[in-house]
Amino acid sequence: MFLEEEKYGTIENNDSINFDYLLFVKRLLFFLLILFLFLFSLDLLSNAAVKTQAFIDRDVIDSLNNPFISFAIGLFLTAIFQSSSLTTSLTVVLVGKSLIGFKAAIFIMMGANLGTTITAMIISLGHLSSGKGFKKAISCALLHHNFNLISILLFFPLEYFLGLFSNTTNLIVSKLGFKFETFHQSTNFFEFNLEKFNAMLHEFFPSWFIFCVGILLLFISIRLFIWLLKVALLSKFDAQIENYLFGNQLSSLLSGLGITALIHSSTVVTAFLVPYTAASKISLKKAYPFLIGANIGTTFTAIVAALSSNSLAMSLALAHFLFNFLGLISFYPTQFQRNIILKSAKYMGRSISRNPILLFVYVLLVFFVIPFITIALSRN
Repeated sequence: MFLEEEKYGTIENNDSINFDYLLFVKRLLFFLLILFLFLFSLDLLSNAAVKTQAFIDRDVIDSLNNPFISFAIGLFLTAIFQSSSLTTSLTVVLVGKSLIGFKAAIFIMMGANLGTTITAMIISLGHLSSGKGFKKAISCALLHHNFNLISILLFFPLEYFLGLFSNTTNLIVSKLGFKFETFHQSTNFFEFNLEKFNAMLHEFFPSWFIFCVGILLLFISIRLFIWLLKVALLSKFDAQIENYLFGNQLSSLLSGLGITALIHSSTVVTAFLVPYTAASKISLKKAYPFLIGANIGTTFTAIVAALSSNSLAMSLALAHFLFNFLGLISFYPTQFQRNIILKSAKYMGRSISRNPILLFVYVLLVFFVIPFITIALSRN
């Protein structure tokens, strides 16, 4: 098989060494192929978005000037697709082509950060019948949720009134503008007549169809990143998983960051972490830095997407990174700061474990009803 599982045991001859080496090369090539598919999908979206902008309802675009609407759209879309990477990558593309405003995109990113936490909550329901296991599972899911929610409550007003992220990242990119443009030109993965290829596609297919294909390929590439991680990494971690990933706070944070940056998805990280917490293999205290690392790691998806765009897109990617990094600074360095998230998650976990219907109501309201009402009211 192309991506067969590793065979464990003592290496007895050079053939097994060569086999391991070849397996590594195969997976590296497959990783590069997925990366190409990811970047290619962004290029399709970028070109198709420009050609379809005439068909976009201007009222929808204008409504994004309302930060609450932008936030609700980011939250709602991410909750539906269960992938903040999809939302952030698409947002970077649209900002790079000036189809949506920069400040509106920042609030979409914030919404996406909260929307992605729905996955862990849904997964925790699989432990509903296990009593203590459910309490630990939902508490772990709420660690991720509360960290993002409280960060939003803190930083949303600072961006709304002071332009914290928009002003800071614009300043950073303007200072590095020349270097960024040089880097962008030297790392353009698609200079090999891709413009001709795009032109040919638009001769045979309508722009809206190419845009939809771009979204589909983007979704597939992200899912392939996740699948490759499961095959290549997670299958090797079982009894020793705590030692590999959760040896100390720093290794836990860096593991969450590195794995998420590699696969472009914090969803799979939380999906893997909730069952381990429910089974008492790791504590909430050890899971917390891993989740924070995953939050920072997922921002690398937007950075990669911005590399094939322009300075405005890079500003947005940096704003996404800065939001999550400031969240770490605000709620991690000291025990007092960590307790804000840990104790709130434990308290909510206990309450929900006694009355699980609260979880259904909470998820329905936060991720669907409130965003839908907010978006619907903007149309009136």
